[in-house]
Amino acid sequence: MPYHTEDFGQTLAVWGTGEGFYLVLPLFGPSNPRDATGLLVDTLIDPFTYLTFTRNTEYGYARFGLGALDERSRAIEATDDLERNSVDLYATYRSLYRQRRVADINNTGDAPAGQSYPGQDDKAK
Repeated sequence: MPYHTEDFGQTLAVWGTGEGFYLVLPLFGPSNPRDATGLLVDTLIDPFTYLTFTRNTEYGYARFGLGALDERSRAIEATDDLERNSVDLYATYRSLYRQRRVADINNTGDAPAGQSYPGQDDKAK
């Protein structure tokens, strides 16, 4: 079975579920009600959740912690740059999150025309 990066939030979007309001989940980062529901479903259907739920919970904590550390290390330079150069950091994060989710849902992986994501080569110009 080939690896994929799709998530249930994307599936809900394709099925026509609206994104709703923007929210920031502690420890999980930016989201919206549709994608938060998708994250919950993805967690519940992940076999690793059941393997670590009743015993060996330290593996689940380690997986979560290492995943968070990996995500942070990938974004730290772009995040620092945004913090230095943004007039309204919250609005910038919200806009970038929504643009990225639209690209993920449309399976384009690129920023909308004329724009680029932090850390991404400027392909749009």
